Formats: sequence, C-alpha cells, structure tokens
Amino acid sequence: MAERDPPRNIAVDAATAELAQQLAAALGVSLAEAVHAALADSLAAKVPAPASAPKRRPAVEILEELWRDFPPSRGGVASTDKAFFDELSGEL
Repeated sequence: MAERDPPRNIAVDAATAELAQQLAAALGVSLAEAVHAALADSLAAKVPAPASAPKRRPAVEILEELWRDFPPSRGGVASTDKAFFDELSGEL
C-alpha cells in the first residue's frame, strides 16, 4: 500500500470520541495510539493475513540434496565432453 499523508482530523460523534478516550485511558496510550490499535485489531479480525512466503532454504542445503540424489559421475566431465564434441565435429 502506498504511503500517504494521513488525515489530520477525522470527524466523529461524541459517543465515538468517548469510546476512543476510554480505550486510550485503559491502555495507557495516546488517543492516536488507541485508535490505531483498535483499527488494527478490527482489521485483523475481519481480513485474513496474507499467506507467508515459503521458507527459503540455503543454497548449500539444496546442492547437497541434489548431489545426494544425483551424484556426479566418477569419470568426470572430460570423458563425457569428448564424446559429445567428437560427435559434433563428425569424428566417431
């Protein structure tokens, strides 16, 4: 959500202002903090929180799993590459 300047004054009726003052006194916070807390709590109760991103695994852990599941060949890359390049160049 984009940052905007908050409204400086919000018109409320006397009953709402009294509730806000009572909440501020009960919480021991400023009027603005009490209104903010009440709005945040109300919103959290009505709107489900967004699904959190899956936990990221360290690259080392992923590589170790790949090497365990698909171990590197013992012949090394050179023998595989030679056959591949021989075929490309027409030498068999």
